[in-house]
Amino acid sequence: MKKQKLTISFVNKGDPFEAPPWTVERHTSALAKLAKRQQEEKWDEKRASEEFKYYVIYEVLAEIDDSGMCTLDKVKNMHTDNVVALFNIIYTSGKEDIYFREGQKTQSRKKSSSTGKKS
Repeated sequence: MKKQKLTISFVNKGDPFEAPPWTVERHTSALAKLAKRQQEEKWDEKRASEEFKYYVIYEVLAEIDDSGMCTLDKVKNMHTDNVVALFNIIYTSGKEDIYFREGQKTQSRKKSSSTGKKS
């Protein structure tokens, strides 16, 4: 997948940048920050789920621009279209397609044997 150059006025002094790969480490970090805020603010699961996209975006943008110009509030105040597009770009950055080879067997669950009486 071709990397896209992004430009956001409050990130990297408006200079273009590329989204780094979204990794398990970044995902875990974003979730930890979200969970901390959820606990502090006493958010329910619905609210936390709604906030998730902002934490994903902020996790990467704050890493790219450590000047302090990028804040969570600025991310939350972006246009809805920009939030959706940016979330998708960041969340899929570094994603590779996985292909199953034709004829290759995949592991499946073994069928459990019956434990009931046979008539």
